[in-house]
Amino acid sequence: MKKYILSLAPLLLVVCGAPLASAQDKVSIEEHVKADIAKRTSINASPIQDVGILTCFAFEAYDVEIKTKQHDHSYVTTNEVHIKTNTGMQKIPYRRPGEDVEIPEMLPLIKPGFKLMTQADGVAMLSALKALYKRTRSSFSDDDDKEPEFVQKGTTWYFIMDQSYFSGKLDGFVFVTDSVGKITKVSYSLNIKK
Repeated sequence: MKKYILSLAPLLLVVCGAPLASAQDKVSIEEHVKADIAKRTSINASPIQDVGILTCFAFEAYDVEIKTKQHDHSYVTTNEVHIKTNTGMQKIPYRRPGEDVEIPEMLPLIKPGFKLMTQADGVAMLSALKALYKRTRSSFSDDDDKEPEFVQKGTTWYFIMDQSYFSGKLDGFVFVTDSVGKITKVSYSLNIKK
């Protein structure tokens, strides 16, 4: 056994004795990569013009296309929605979660005077949600031209945004209001029942 350990000793010295990158080297490499990505990336922001957003939310919204040229000269394009609030710019809260989640960060984004009480209010909110959260995949079957819709049950409003291709379950936003239509809770559900 000693013989094997002694014969591995030179190899261990080579492997363990190899100089490790310093913290400064790591920072330098990261800065180089960031500069390279910035040089190959273009960003195009366009205002989203939607009456529902203007009616329901206290922010300006922008479609942002981020296009990065790859080393093989192809492009990777990402689309995001960013909003300008009274506290600054931010990415729109939420992207389709893997489970039911509350979205408390959406409450302060709703206009203080907006109430969700009438069908017209529901139409305005649905328009805003469709503009902000565009479907990026076709999960409704090809035979079904189903569009996002909303259903009201008492003080709970279900904004159905999508349907699972495999399970057929409906998912979307759930808004709960008080008796005068003030929104008190926003969540996203992966299993909305009409």
